[in-house]
Amino acid sequence: MFMEFYVYYKLITPRIYYKYLESDDSTTLNLTPYENYEIIMRGIILWLYTFLNISVFENLAFTPILRQLSTNQNHTLKINNTIEYILEFNITYLQEPPRVWIHSEDANMTTPLMVVARQPKEVLSWQIPLAVEGDPVDHKFMTTARTLCYDILKNKKISGETEIIAEHLILTISTVSDVNATFTVNVESQEHFKIQPSVLYNFSISPSEPRYFFYNFTTNLTLARKDSNYETVILEVNSDDDICMTVSIQNVSCPVFDTDQDVTFRGFYETVNRKGGITIPKNTFPYGFYVVFVAKSNDFDCTRDRLALSNSTRIKNISLVVKPSITYSDYVNAVIFTLCTIGAFYAIFGCTFFFCSIKKEPP
Repeated sequence: MFMEFYVYYKLITPRIYYKYLESDDSTTLNLTPYENYEIIMRGIILWLYTFLNISVFENLAFTPILRQLSTNQNHTLKINNTIEYILEFNITYLQEPPRVWIHSEDANMTTPLMVVARQPKEVLSWQIPLAVEGDPVDHKFMTTARTLCYDILKNKKISGETEIIAEHLILTISTVSDVNATFTVNVESQEHFKIQPSVLYNFSISPSEPRYFFYNFTTNLTLARKDSNYETVILEVNSDDDICMTVSIQNVSCPVFDTDQDVTFRGFYETVNRKGGITIPKNTFPYGFYVVFVAKSNDFDCTRDRLALSNSTRIKNISLVVKPSITYSDYVNAVIFTLCTIGAFYAIFGCTFFFCSIKKEPP
């Protein structure tokens, strides 16, 4: 058995192995000096190969550093290929989903920072710098911000409430760079996540910093008694710049598609530069909807001009308002007004024709 182990693990050539199988004595082999030399050299090569692999894995091994950090505060840290940060943000109760903001000037596309946001039932990952495909060139962003998703629809079905119960958030940040890279991280609540009807909201986005908001039809039952049709709402979007963006209406379930590559995969959407609007009925989204805003890396989808670049940062300022659609009485009044207008026109035309025909009759 020792000889068989020796033959296998020294990686000798099949010629020597066959000589071992044909040998009558399993403890000795009649090998030539060349074959003995070959066994020794292969053993040395195998040892070096194993040693180098172990050294490489030891160099790539991360030393995990666990830190408990507070929200709504910038935290600046340094990282390299020997460190893996595990950042825990303990939030017991939160009305708004957390938004993770990370910035680094030292990271590069060859050795980026890898960010993984872990929740009990959701995982979201991205890298810094974030490369966004563009035409004619790709765009690189050193600042990223992502809003984490909570399955409001699942909570609604289980508890009957749409409250957002916050969970432990764990960020894992690592890199393969052997040079120190400094980054700044901040976790905060997204402001005005739950939008209300007939209220104007102002915010900004970029290709690496998308945003989405939640609108709930069921919260507008009291307003519906004021002769306003909140069963169907009109989403109105305005901007003071020409940067092209995608506005998407999605169901309130996870994951939320909020990148330029996948924002069109769910629900319905439109591209907007200056002004846009979407009519949304409640029967399509009975539990409410997410409205997602993603800035594009170029303006081709809005202007059909591949060279049209509004600015280099691609930061777009947006104002948003959700308005009720017209009510049933508005429809009836509009129809009656239209019929009355047409009737009045025919009456005036008929009277004019009648009087003109009387004047033309001979005495």
